[in-house]
Amino acid sequence: LYICGKTTSSDFPTTNALQTTHAGGVFDGFVMKIDSRTKGMVFSTYIGGESEDMLSQVKIDDLGRVFLIGTTMSTNLLVVNGVQASFCGETDAYLAVLDSKGTNLLYASYFGGTGFDAGVALALGNHERVLIAGTTTSTDLLTTNAVQSSLAGGSDLFLLELTNDMTKVHFSSYFGGSGDDRGYAVAISSGG
Repeated sequence: LYICGKTTSSDFPTTNALQTTHAGGVFDGFVMKIDSRTKGMVFSTYIGGESEDMLSQVKIDDLGRVFLIGTTMSTNLLVVNGVQASFCGETDAYLAVLDSKGTNLLYASYFGGTGFDAGVALALGNHERVLIAGTTTSTDLLTTNAVQSSLAGGSDLFLLELTNDMTKVHFSSYFGGSGDDRGYAVAISSGG
């Protein structure tokens, strides 16, 4: 059983943690694993920097790796082999992968432009793909093989496809019209 979210607590319970303390800002993200049989906590850790951070979704792959997507205002989050090494805007999406024990950060990256970017949903597919959906107001979001290469309205949804080691972008595109458009979920069919 895995849970992720955000917390304002400086005494949030941590066990076998990558990050044992609240790093600053009003809230930090967190992820925890609870043993479904014993109800004991396997690990629990903060994921955060000096400003506001939240985690929106968690997925587990066949190797037990913990994939996380969220949104950050922090400029000092850890980045490991990421497609975007630094914070760029008002908010950025933040992607992270922990090992099965929750104590090692395997991959981590920002994703965003100079506006507001929020990472909301992720899906793990066959062929070692990671899909991420979110919302953006950035006019300079990275696009690759895009269906729509520019922001069309006040906000558009974005879809990002990465290799599961997060080192290569296969696809990145805006989707939206002249109004405000938001992405809240993403799924991959069994056929890929």
